[in-house]
Amino acid sequence: MAEVTRTRRVLGTSPPLDGSGPAAVAVYAIEGGLWQVVAIAYGRSRAETTVKDIRGLATKLPAVFGEATSGEPVGEPASFFFHDSLRRLSADLERFPLGLIAVGDAVASFNPLHGLGMASAVKQASILADLLAGGVDPAGPAREFMRLNEAAVAAMWKEGAGR
Repeated sequence: MAEVTRTRRVLGTSPPLDGSGPAAVAVYAIEGGLWQVVAIAYGRSRAETTVKDIRGLATKLPAVFGEATSGEPVGEPASFFFHDSLRRLSADLERFPLGLIAVGDAVASFNPLHGLGMASAVKQASILADLLAGGVDPAGPAREFMRLNEAAVAAMWKEGAGR
């Protein structure tokens, strides 16, 4: 398996927020000599971003974007709308069913542009694995997990969604 490095950097400029078309495009080389192209738009408009829109934006970017967007579309586009980041606090609930925990998007769903959702889920799984390896009764109260989990999510929330 190839190693993957991901770098995230936030810069202080304002992207177009009027929903008039794609504000960003990301490309990923995938199997079979194909490229996955992701167009990102802001605003409430859910109009489909066309291949022409994506190619137009790619002309303003480094050559790899033009290469990735020059081929013919494979299959139908899939569009997803993300409303807002959402965090649910559960550590202070008076009652919580024994043996039940909340993880992943049930605890915090991050705007995908921040790239924190999978990182958060992996951290939460790691916390759970450590507790279970330490002998915590999986059918017992989950208070310790919820406390540690909320602290980990709070740190990621501060980095991305909670600005």
